[in-house]
Amino acid sequence: MAPNSDAAPVTDDRRKACSRAASPMSRDDLPTVALTTNASELTMQAIAWLWPYWIARGAVHLAAGPPGVGKTSIALSLAATVSRGGDWPDGSHAPQGRVVIWSGEDSITQTLLPRLVAMGADLNYVEFVCGVELGNGRRAFDPARDMEALHARITELGDVAMVVIDPIVSAVSGDSHKAADVRRSLQPLVDLAEATACALLGICHFNKGTSGRDPLERVSGSVGFGAVVRVAFAVARDQGNDRLIFARAKNNLGPSGGGFVYVLEQRELGEGIEASYPVWGAWLEGDAQSLLGQEEPDLGRRREAEDARDWLLDQLAAGPQTVKDLQREAEKEGLAWRTVRRAAFDVLGVVGSGPKCDRAWSLPTQPTGGPALSVTRPVGPSTQRRAAASEDGRAPSASSGQWANGPRIAKYPSQQDIDALIDEFTLAGEVDLIELIAVAESQGISCNAVEGALRSRGAAEMGGGIWRLLSHKTPSTETRPR
Repeated sequence: MAPNSDAAPVTDDRRKACSRAASPMSRDDLPTVALTTNASELTMQAIAWLWPYWIARGAVHLAAGPPGVGKTSIALSLAATVSRGGDWPDGSHAPQGRVVIWSGEDSITQTLLPRLVAMGADLNYVEFVCGVELGNGRRAFDPARDMEALHARITELGDVAMVVIDPIVSAVSGDSHKAADVRRSLQPLVDLAEATACALLGICHFNKGTSGRDPLERVSGSVGFGAVVRVAFAVARDQGNDRLIFARAKNNLGPSGGGFVYVLEQRELGEGIEASYPVWGAWLEGDAQSLLGQEEPDLGRRREAEDARDWLLDQLAAGPQTVKDLQREAEKEGLAWRTVRRAAFDVLGVVGSGPKCDRAWSLPTQPTGGPALSVTRPVGPSTQRRAAASEDGRAPSASSGQWANGPRIAKYPSQQDIDALIDEFTLAGEVDLIELIAVAESQGISCNAVEGALRSRGAAEMGGGIWRLLSHKTPSTETRPR
């Protein structure tokens, strides 16, 4: 019988498909069956408390607060208490156990170890995570991928009662603002605590500008952080006082609310080494939100601005940084980006690159309010046109100072300064925005302020970086409030 000419040829792919169909089902093809356990077969277990109703074995805990309130010092104080089997702030006694500490922010020998010594820790019961060993060497420990290695080490040590992860956001491999990514990334920490029966404490920041809200809503990143942990602590500064508050914001294992007053003091350890340690004070009644609601909002905003300024100075001290990197680091520190931008352009006079100052930032050659800055205008097409129109080859200077080629005393730029600079760069009703911003940035004037001033004067973008003004008159000579 002749073969059917219309039949599809038997190819290798078809032979493989037929072979798979005829073979038994593979493991991946088998149906998934949920497993259950009858409740009558289970035995109840009591919660093993390290600190009754505050810190539990086998659970993940969180300590959150704004910068500068001693979150790490609090965590180390709790760890020191466990290491020596000391007394908790409420007078109850802690069972002695080993503690394991990882910090991605502080030096072990310069910061963490001196603080533990100042707090009276038994150093024989303290382990620092300092890296992971590979077949071809060592590398830094990464909480996002090395929990199995830490689990193995804790199992080897055998008597670990507490683990500190600072900051806990480092354990998130995805987007820390997405609840699904946070829950998925923190699950290995939950498994570690349960499998090793240790209390795991993570440290994180509060979001800026959230005073008065529920402490769990203030945690930097996703609400998933507050949802995953079984116990959460909140830390804040008391209104009008130097004292600080340590409050119990969430407790799925026992009573919530209440807190303690503490202050941070310094201890001289010899050889020029000093370290801070908390001194615990009175018990406070009330829920965490009301206790932390005593924060002074105005003081908080002022501290936020100061924190952003100081942080930005540290970041830019070594040289220019990309805006993308700065945004990522600011998020880790819990700094609102709008606060950072305000500190950059309104306080420090940061110099930005890119059409909207969105590429890289650097500090000005001299701090604001310091010696005179010498600014040379870049030579571009519109500069050449202005020079040709000038009798002596120099572009005219604005009445408020020698913007063009001479020095100008750096100061907080007023609206009059911005308008004067725009007038100087205007020729036949046109402005070269690229050249204008290059000089404006060097004078501590943000590109956003320049574009805003241009739009307020009815300027329209013509293409090629050239803007046309509908009016040559400065709209206002009033200076901006200082």
